[in-house]
Amino acid sequence: MALLIIKKKGDLDFHYKVILGSHNAQLIQLICGQLYHLVRMYRCQFGMHSSRASRAFSEHAQIIEAISDRDGELAEMLMRRHIAASRKNIESKIALQLAAELKTGTTSVQGEK
Repeated sequence: MALLIIKKKGDLDFHYKVILGSHNAQLIQLICGQLYHLVRMYRCQFGMHSSRASRAFSEHAQIIEAISDRDGELAEMLMRRHIAASRKNIESKIALQLAAELKTGTTSVQGEK
C-alpha cells in the first residue's frame, strides 16, 4: 500500500512524510521548517534527473518496508545510508560544477567572473 502511494505521487514528499511520521518535534521543526526548502532545492538541482534518482526511489521503498515492518533499527540504518549516499552525490555534483566553472573562468555566484 505504501509503495503504491509513493509511485502515484512521484515520491516527492517521501522525506517530508517520514519526518512528520517520526512525531519528533525537534526533527520536524529543524527539517520541515528550516532545512526542507534547501533539501528540495539540492534534490531538484543535483538528484532528480540523474542516475541517483532511481537508486534513491529504491532506497525509499526499502525504508518504507522497514517502517511498515516496525523494524526501527533497520529503518534507521537504511535512512542513514540513504542520507550519506545523497550527500555524497550532492558533494560530487558541486565539485564537478566548481571544477567546470574554474576551467571556463565563470562562477555561479552572481556578480563574479
